[in-house]
Amino acid sequence: MHKLRNDLILIGSLVFIAVLGIILFFTLNTKENLLVQIYYDKEVIYEIDMNDEQKIEVNEVVIVITKTGVYVEDSTCEDKICVHQGIINISGQTITCLPNKVFIKLVGKGVDIGI
Repeated sequence: MHKLRNDLILIGSLVFIAVLGIILFFTLNTKENLLVQIYYDKEVIYEIDMNDEQKIEVNEVVIVITKTGVYVEDSTCEDKICVHQGIINISGQTITCLPNKVFIKLVGKGVDIGI
């Protein structure tokens, strides 16, 4: 009888921890107040508010910033993996173009989590 009760307590605790983790994940990964950090060769060359819609070219990589997200429109790299990564719009998401040494990261305003 005690073994069944202990098993139920353990299962309940694990479910609680899992639900708490999911809630924290979605509350900390915000889609509002985002900055787009664009790196070239490990240095930040642009830091743009995501509400400022624009198109930027960095080392032959065309980056489009819209209110709904950021994506690479075109690149001269051979595989075009950066183009196929699609739109990013949540803090912490990244797009990388290794051949052109371009790295794009979304960060919440006032937060820098490093590379």
